[in-house]
Formats: sequence, C-alpha cells, structure tokens
Amino acid sequence: MTDFAFHSVWELDASADRVYSALADVANYARWWPQVRDVSTIDAGSGVMTIRSAVPWTFRIVGRRAVEDPMSRYLRATLSGAMTGWSSWTIQASGVRSRAYFEQEVTVVGNLGVLSHIAKPLFAWNHELMMSGGCAGLSRYLR
Repeated sequence: MTDFAFHSVWELDASADRVYSALADVANYARWWPQVRDVSTIDAGSGVMTIRSAVPWTFRIVGRRAVEDPMSRYLRATLSGAMTGWSSWTIQASGVRSRAYFEQEVTVVGNLGVLSHIAKPLFAWNHELMMSGGCAGLSRYLR
C-alpha cells in the first residue's frame, strides 16, 4: 500500500456558488470531466465513480459524502474501493471568478497498491493529468 497526498487549485471564470453547485453534483461529473468515465448512485449520500486517466488502469472508487456545506462552500467525501481515504473541495470567491482547492489523501490498495509503490511518480503524474482535464472540462461546462 502507498500513501498519496494530492493538492490542486483550479482558477475558474464562474461564481463560487456556481462552482460549488457543479462540484457538489457528483452524479454529473462524467458529463464534464473526461477522466471520470461513469458515476452510479448507491443511495442519497454515496456512489461509485469509475475513473481512468493516462495510465491504462481503471479505478472504481466508492465515495460517501461526509460534509456538504453550501454556506462555507466545502465538500468532503470518504473513499473506499481501489483507494481508501478522503477528498475535499473548498471553493472561494475571487472577484467574479473563483478558486476551487482540491485536497486528497489516499492509499491505493490491492495489486495497484503494490504497483503504485514502485511507480509513485507515474501515479502522481497521472493524477495531475486528471486534475488538468477536470479543470478544463469544468471551465467549459460552466460557460
């Protein structure tokens, strides 16, 4: 098993409330985030996300909503499946624009966990590509 801590900041030409609403609507991520291949709902607070970026592995992750606070524009989910841990979004206004801060701490488990130990830089690069695709996709979606 290998631990990862990921951080990303997205600069977006949309209000913080619009960005928060789009990021809170996880069921529609596959509409705008190219690396999110599918999202299926388990119940009102959880679902399964299938993701694949540049490396030829598909990850299935179960996300359970832990915090959804529209007043502070903060989202947090616990993760299990191919990765265990948590991820969060904090959205802040920046004039008429906004910034979305992504934080994630995960452990890759199973066979991919063993591989991630050997190829940690590759997994980090893959994550950066995924986040870049997500930022560009959300920018287009919000226009």
